[in-house]
Amino acid sequence: MANLLVVRSNYGEYSPHFINGGYVGIGWLTKIDLSRIKSKDELYPIYQEFQEEDNSSIIGQNVGQIYRFLFDIHVGDYVITQSNNPSSFHYGIVEGEYYYEPDSKDNCPFPHRKKTKWIAEVPRNKFSESFQNSLKAHLTVYNISESEEFFSVLGLTEFIIDITPSIGTLEAENIWAIDLNNSEFRKWSEIGKYTSLMVDLKELEISNFPTQIDIAIALAKTRPHLKNSEIQKTASGIYYFSKLKSGDIILGIAGKNLIQKAGQVVDSNFRKGFDKKFEIGIDWMDEIKPMAASEDIFDLKKEIHKVNSRMLTSLKFSMKTDIEESEKKIAERKSKTILNFELNLSSSEKELSREDGGKKVVLFFGTNRNNTNSLNINERFGDELKDVTYGLCEVGIPKRHKKGEFERPWDFWVYEFKENQEKHIALTDINELSEEKFLEKISDGLKVHREKAALIFIHGFKVTFAEAARKAGQLTHDIHFKGISGFFSWPSRGLIFDYSRDGARSASSVADLQKFIEKIIANTNIERLHLVAHSMGSKLLSYTLKNLSNSTMLAQKLKVINQIVFGAADIDQGEFKKEIFPDLQKIGRRKTSYASDKDKALHLSEDIRRGLPRLGEAGETLFVENGLDTIDASNVKSNWLGHSYIFETYELLSDLHYLLNEGTIPDNRLLHERKKNSLKYWQFPL
Repeated sequence: MANLLVVRSNYGEYSPHFINGGYVGIGWLTKIDLSRIKSKDELYPIYQEFQEEDNSSIIGQNVGQIYRFLFDIHVGDYVITQSNNPSSFHYGIVEGEYYYEPDSKDNCPFPHRKKTKWIAEVPRNKFSESFQNSLKAHLTVYNISESEEFFSVLGLTEFIIDITPSIGTLEAENIWAIDLNNSEFRKWSEIGKYTSLMVDLKELEISNFPTQIDIAIALAKTRPHLKNSEIQKTASGIYYFSKLKSGDIILGIAGKNLIQKAGQVVDSNFRKGFDKKFEIGIDWMDEIKPMAASEDIFDLKKEIHKVNSRMLTSLKFSMKTDIEESEKKIAERKSKTILNFELNLSSSEKELSREDGGKKVVLFFGTNRNNTNSLNINERFGDELKDVTYGLCEVGIPKRHKKGEFERPWDFWVYEFKENQEKHIALTDINELSEEKFLEKISDGLKVHREKAALIFIHGFKVTFAEAARKAGQLTHDIHFKGISGFFSWPSRGLIFDYSRDGARSASSVADLQKFIEKIIANTNIERLHLVAHSMGSKLLSYTLKNLSNSTMLAQKLKVINQIVFGAADIDQGEFKKEIFPDLQKIGRRKTSYASDKDKALHLSEDIRRGLPRLGEAGETLFVENGLDTIDASNVKSNWLGHSYIFETYELLSDLHYLLNEGTIPDNRLLHERKKNSLKYWQFPL
């Protein structure tokens, strides 16, 4: 789906330059060619050297806008800019990548540009008040979240997608269906263990970065026998091939309702110049068997289909009878070996061999789950309540891991790719310990760290033990935590339909989490303990801390509790304010709550509870109180569900780095101060 962004033209002053010159542009760093910039980190020192601002918030905001212009506006995206007429605006489609024009003859002071085909000037009153208000943000470059209204009003319905999640972790917009037969433009071939799909456009008179309109015009010129509807279908398909990216799901179809194969894009490339070919590498799953939809959903005259929610629903109903058999196949191909070992917790991270190339994060853990004795390490602990088990485990971080990415095998309904420890974050070893040995290991690990700090992560709803370990490992690695890390895993079942059951299991785990924390602070040499909870785990941690705050026997020891962090907290705001927060004031150095108005999971939780807003929700119901640092993370990009942003966004992980490692207050982080009812809170910049 094309993105929609606003790029301001100084209140319309330079919109004629944009329109007549066929570009969109920004200022800042006007004497520097930014074509070699690869990351936001490279922009900061350049900005600080050549711009005069010394306010860290302004620097962070402006660097973010420059980065957004360079890397978030792609060929095929739509842009809006102001008009000289305040009652209208211009819109166009981006046709080229970044270029630098320092000596422009049109006297426009914006040298950083992208080629744009400006399409029309439209009245603002064609759109809702909400959409019109979204054009009033005090930023130069920003995304419009209500893009569906824009495309709908202007009749650009091809860009409207009903985004619904597939069963698993992927979204509908990540799934494509392609006919397995060759066509005039599409050719399949086998290359080693992968399948190559080649889309050859060399016979069409098109540019290196063609729009859908360009392709349709070229088809009409070279194939005058085609009907207009056939031209549009073919042009749409060819254009969509340019949108495929690594990680997308491909469904290989062999009929109007039959899926023959399912696989994943492992590589996509567009050859420029005279070659003009799209080449896509696909890794097909071995285990999948043909699936028939409950109705005809594919048009075989189309080059490619973007799978929508209706298609997913049709496929889902047709597969119900296959689920049990598929689960057996998955279980059979999972690992049947286990490595027993003795961990040394002298460091949170230790280098793997050069051959492995990544890192392993060593974690301590406590869990009140039952031990299944499964030979599959990912299924070692189940979802029943038992006494607390202590131990150490290792989580492997792959060599090419990127901060904020959670590399896992993708799954499609009941099918999934195999875990590959060279490519995926993986739980690699578990070692259960006696309570005495466990506390000894904690103390040994703390000795090598000057600040003797530890971090405990408490997971949320729909998380298995293995998933909790992987999340804790990724969090520890990505924030470069200066201490030892661990997690407490309560018996969540790990299934989306067990929300109520997980809530009950979470409530039943308060005493066990309290015992786990008490053992560590009372029997080790720890000096700082940070507690980070996500989603439903925030409620578990809240009531645990409420109990601890009233413990007279541990009053002195409790002073080691330092930072308390709630991420996307699934707690009723009224309950938190009345029942929890007064006691929470007695414990910990600082309390932080990250919230977002893009969190669809918490919106659903609020609906289930008949409109009781959650602590992790932002917008009009944002919870702000003295003694709680509320951080509005609504501007931070996350996945479509918007609930796991504390793990998967560079900005938030960087913020956690400064909070947990340095104890930096919000005023001194890259956040904007805001106020609600005269109380301060902070917000990530756009």
